[in-house]
Amino acid sequence: MGSIQPRRLMTASGRSIVVRTASPEDAERVVAFVKAVAAEAPYLLTTEAEVVTTSERQKQWLQQMADDPGKLALLAEHDGEMIGFLDFHNGNKRRTKHQGSFGMSVKNGFRGQGIGTALLAALLDWAKENPLFFNIGHRFDIYCCSPFIIELNVLVACIESETANPSSDVIVQ
Repeated sequence: MGSIQPRRLMTASGRSIVVRTASPEDAERVVAFVKAVAAEAPYLLTTEAEVVTTSERQKQWLQQMADDPGKLALLAEHDGEMIGFLDFHNGNKRRTKHQGSFGMSVKNGFRGQGIGTALLAALLDWAKENPLFFNIGHRFDIYCCSPFIIELNVLVACIESETANPSSDVIVQ
């Protein structure tokens, strides 16, 4: 089952956020979030008009995500408001189960504050503990020299800092 323990974090601007696994009970909120982000973000591939899912279909999808050990749906909240979402899907063939792709959105007004970094960090920590993704745990000593680097088909968010250890520290800016 794809899930994480909830994480409580503080942004540099002093806002408290929670990153947690999205559940089927969040379906209505997820649909509203996706529609809102599609309306405000002209760079997304999906337009607001193309978001046609219903709360019931979203609920079923979130349940499928929860039931599959190679999939994960996360959301970020601030004072009960959904402000970020990430979904990860691993390969559906035996030879591609160890890799996957993700999509992520952060609500306008919360971008640039580390919400995406927190969602990515939660995804990577989950992947390191998931037996499907054995390579990540054994080869996660990555030295950070740029904001984003590609390693083992996983996008890794790194923050340059004298004290940051990219394999374990989460810094929300």
